[in-house]
Amino acid sequence: MKRKRVRIPDLVCTHCGVRVECRAKTKAELSMSHSWSDEARAWDFGMVDTDYVAFPICIADAEAYWSAGKLGTEVSYWHERNWVRWKNVGRINYFPVRSFRAAPYTKSSTKGVTEGSETTITWPAVFAKRPAIVEAVASQRISTRAPGGGHQYPRRIPMGLRILVAPDQTIETHEVIAATVEPVTATALVCPGALPENHITHLLSSRERSLRFTGVKLARLRNELVFCDPVADLANDTEEDVYIRLEGLSYLTAVCGVSARDLFTPYLASTDPQTQLEAVIALGEAGTSTSVELLSDLLDDISQPYFLRSAAAWCLSRIADAHACTRLITAFADIDPTIREEALDGIVMIGGPALPYSWLGCARPTTQWQQAVPRRFADEADYPKKLLLNWAMRSEANIRHAGRFGCWANCHAITWRRRSPRSKTRLRSFTTRSPFSGCSWKAGLPGAGSSGLT
Repeated sequence: MKRKRVRIPDLVCTHCGVRVECRAKTKAELSMSHSWSDEARAWDFGMVDTDYVAFPICIADAEAYWSAGKLGTEVSYWHERNWVRWKNVGRINYFPVRSFRAAPYTKSSTKGVTEGSETTITWPAVFAKRPAIVEAVASQRISTRAPGGGHQYPRRIPMGLRILVAPDQTIETHEVIAATVEPVTATALVCPGALPENHITHLLSSRERSLRFTGVKLARLRNELVFCDPVADLANDTEEDVYIRLEGLSYLTAVCGVSARDLFTPYLASTDPQTQLEAVIALGEAGTSTSVELLSDLLDDISQPYFLRSAAAWCLSRIADAHACTRLITAFADIDPTIREEALDGIVMIGGPALPYSWLGCARPTTQWQQAVPRRFADEADYPKKLLLNWAMRSEANIRHAGRFGCWANCHAITWRRRSPRSKTRLRSFTTRSPFSGCSWKAGLPGAGSSGLT
């Protein structure tokens, strides 16, 4: 439920309502950004004592550099991205906000101007370097041994840190074994499976802005119809925070059936670019058919600024229904290369459900489509390598080889044919479940026993 430039916990459990702020790190430490001059940028702004802060330790799993450009007589275009795929390593430690508020930090450093000139504050902690079993805890020393036996590893714990493990306890890599703050126990992390009584009502009436935002978000995610009136009051309150009003519009559109066009048009026409951008994001979260129409209109409108058209493409990729897929494929013909890339990113983000529409889009392909789409799907690391197949495309009844193509992981039927004993096996058709109607798509190649999408 994140919003840029606003301190709101990243996650909320739709079953029990617990909120979690995620602070991913590349090295094992308990640190957070903080601002002394801007209250809204304080490390705990918008959070309450019962919120959790999670610290996953991540490493770069895959990294790729991508660029595209074109030189012109008067104008040149260059676009580049550094794609990094991160993965968590070891234990994710959770702490209640109250623990950090009760323990003073001991170290701080100031970020550069490009990072907002914020301060990084740190609470001292000791992390496990490897999986182990605790053998002994004495004074300020911990002795551990590998699970399969072998070498013993003694650790000296600095004074002032509380030891958080006990003998015979199994610990994971990056688990906090000593700190000045009290972590959440494993039993406390078990979801009770139900919201506290009148929880959403309490959130909607709270004086804390982030709690009201969470209340509206939960009401929409849980499809709770009983809050149409109180949410409408928040959405119509001109003195209410704009993020809460826009979240309210998403709820009223998605759950209460109010027209998205009537609700969002004033915000899309705002003179404030940030309000326009947030209105597009909120429109995408509503995910209704009217929302798709409005987003498609924005994407197709060349008079709109790039940031709005780009946001519209991203939102269509998140909605990922049949209409959204076709609109993204249509947008690939846009003359603006940056919009073409945003459309392609959206198609790849949708993944498997977009394959049938991508296939149909190749019936009348452009050179850019033939070159870009198969390559981007094949380069997407989430596609199983064993399902990378030769994708043959037909343009005016001529099958053309288009490179390696990654079939989605949920393909459950693949039909093959061989032209001769020595010819390469070629994909004839595949079937994949459709998220749109509960049915299955069958996509085949013209001339390969199928006339296309059925």
